[in-house]
Amino acid sequence: MKKKVAALVCAVVMLLTLLPVPAGAAETVYFTSVNETISELSDATMPFWSGGYLYVASTMFSTRELGLYYSDNTAKQKVTLYTNSRALIFDLSNGTVMDGQNNDYYPGAIVRGSVKFLPVSMIAGFFGLTYTNRKVEHGYLVRVRSSASVLSDAALLDAGASLMAIRYSDYIRGKEAPSGSGSTTGSGGVTADTPETTRQQIELCFRADDAQLTAKLLDALDSYRAGATFYVTERLIRENGDLVRRITASGYSLGLCVDAALEVPVSDQLRTANAALWDAAGCKTRLCMIEGGKDADRLQAEKTGYCCLIPGIDRSAYGLRSISNANYLLTRVNTRGGTVSVWLSDAVNVAGLKAFVSAAKTAGDRFYGKTELK
Repeated sequence: MKKKVAALVCAVVMLLTLLPVPAGAAETVYFTSVNETISELSDATMPFWSGGYLYVASTMFSTRELGLYYSDNTAKQKVTLYTNSRALIFDLSNGTVMDGQNNDYYPGAIVRGSVKFLPVSMIAGFFGLTYTNRKVEHGYLVRVRSSASVLSDAALLDAGASLMAIRYSDYIRGKEAPSGSGSTTGSGGVTADTPETTRQQIELCFRADDAQLTAKLLDALDSYRAGATFYVTERLIRENGDLVRRITASGYSLGLCVDAALEVPVSDQLRTANAALWDAAGCKTRLCMIEGGKDADRLQAEKTGYCCLIPGIDRSAYGLRSISNANYLLTRVNTRGGTVSVWLSDAVNVAGLKAFVSAAKTAGDRFYGKTELK
């Protein structure tokens, strides 16, 4: 085995000298590994965080190296992982997870495009596997190991460093846009910079109190496969449990929206809203938006473990309801560069959102929901 690993390292080092990473490329990614096999990088199967859980593509568990059997029944909308004695059944139609004895588990699967994603920590714990998430160059390595694994994490990181560099180089090269100049036009005539410009990572944040508007925004984001964060009020949670469950099951990030102007202390508002969220969707969140809040309110919330939204761009007073709004916001985002959070509150409609997302994606920008790690 040691000779095979040494041969692998020599081979990939030779290849690496022929595959330099493109100048200026610096994108954080999640590598995945099953035992000693490091997979290729792909946006379609890239792991992501949702509701405090790290999700990986379900196909990561389809290899027999982990000692699991894997079934993806598209007709019945069920993904099943099982051994000779245990099973986990993910029902995609209603977001539930059951084992062979009809016990419930949480969280459920998330579907993005045609790819099903599963919570890696829950699966590893259930089947007695080892799961780690290690910081590496260019990002993180998510590894799932069975008892058949040979190398420790440290040994794999050492032996596989060059291979991960190649995976990253191939990934960045595949994302490079063809050369050209000028501008492109997104949906509704919104102008955007060419794909040669630096890609932005955009975190759109909405206030969810109007159920009808929130559902329409979800439909629009679904059509573009764009991530976002919905800060829900306690009223919406209590009156529209199905909508809240849709937000979490679809992979969007979810936070709490409270009002500092009310007589009820912010800490009490957050506590009761999280209790309502647990009753409605079986989960809690540390993300929050304190409307009208001062520094003291945010500090108090952070002391109790909450992550308060301080947006990079606040457009709640101007909105996103037209092509001109979308044009201006895109300019602001491109000016800031890097990762930028945008607070829109509920000052948005479907037309403005679609115009902005379409133009930003044309420019090569990517949309994410916020995580509790940020």
